[in-house]
Amino acid sequence: MKEKGLISVFAFVLASSSFGTTLYDNYGGAYSSGNGNWDGGISDLGANIGLQVGERVTAVDGGTEISSIKSRVIMGVDGGAFNDALVQVWNLSGNTVGSLVGEQVVGGTFVDLGADGNIPGFFGYDLTVNVSIGGLVAGNDYLVSVQGRSDNWGYIARSDDSQLNTFGRDFSSFGYPGEYGATDWTEMGALSQGSGSAVMTVEAVPEPATMAVLGLGVLGLARRRRR
Repeated sequence: MKEKGLISVFAFVLASSSFGTTLYDNYGGAYSSGNGNWDGGISDLGANIGLQVGERVTAVDGGTEISSIKSRVIMGVDGGAFNDALVQVWNLSGNTVGSLVGEQVVGGTFVDLGADGNIPGFFGYDLTVNVSIGGLVAGNDYLVSVQGRSDNWGYIARSDDSQLNTFGRDFSSFGYPGEYGATDWTEMGALSQGSGSAVMTVEAVPEPATMAVLGLGVLGLARRRRR
């Protein structure tokens, strides 16, 4: 293959990578439960709370940097104010949450979907955030959490599919207490909330460093074949 052809293949790989890889997708369709996932939101009892939920995600080749997260959010108010979102990625081994891989605070988009048909008096929202958190190793499990920060309470919808996928803990960067009674990440079933899967989608793209190494390899091969 000529050098021009090899470079064309490399360019195609780069272009294809821009579409990203779906690491996790449970968005859409019916849901059966939800749990607090808001930082500083005012609960039904009038107290500010901080609750955090994370979802198990497995990294794959070609998708080692998380680029965007979309989640279905349920709130008890229509048009509730949205400040920003805290995104965190943790190492996960079995049911043990390890070290923090990366975190970002982002604005994202918060789209009001109107009255929710599953629960009268509640309202649905699309919460979408774009981030750049790398360091994921293909085949390894990670805990991905997107926590809205607002003066109004809210939570990410979940499916009660009995999977040990979601973990929760009491957390607030504003200093408010949670209601789980657990400050360490704990599988939701162990929190008596029911095991299940968060209604969200996690997209990823190859890390820039990975693409750069691939590019050097292709160009090196082109030079070798030209000699």
